[in-house]
Amino acid sequence: MSEQHQEGTVTNIDPAADSRSHEEVHEAYYAPAERAGAIKHLERQIQNAKDHIEMEAAFLRLENNPDFVKVIEEGYVELTRDRCVRSLGNKLTKDVREDLQNILMGVGCFQQHLTGLMQHANVAKLQLPQMEDELFRIQSLN
Repeated sequence: MSEQHQEGTVTNIDPAADSRSHEEVHEAYYAPAERAGAIKHLERQIQNAKDHIEMEAAFLRLENNPDFVKVIEEGYVELTRDRCVRSLGNKLTKDVREDLQNILMGVGCFQQHLTGLMQHANVAKLQLPQMEDELFRIQSLN
């Protein structure tokens, strides 16, 4: 197995063919010169995961807020979408039709953003414990 690190060094280790313990392989893999970069990289990934989880928590608070539901979900998303769809059924100029399609695309992008926010948070929740364990293992090599 060959792994390319951010600093540009390459370490070749085949754990399946290696008789050393997991800790010994891990220590060899993260040679002292590579540890600092690996630690910084994991710390950034951990913070990014935590940010995604915090964003989801904020969105869930908003989603349960009656004002958000009234103003954004009902007043913007549903009302805008319904008006545009009804208008597309009329005889329209090409420019007006394109404007309505652009508005619908904006609503769709907004909804996709919210869906993506939830998906990123779910992945972050799954990966965060593994990243924290890996960070702990690397830091304990010092």
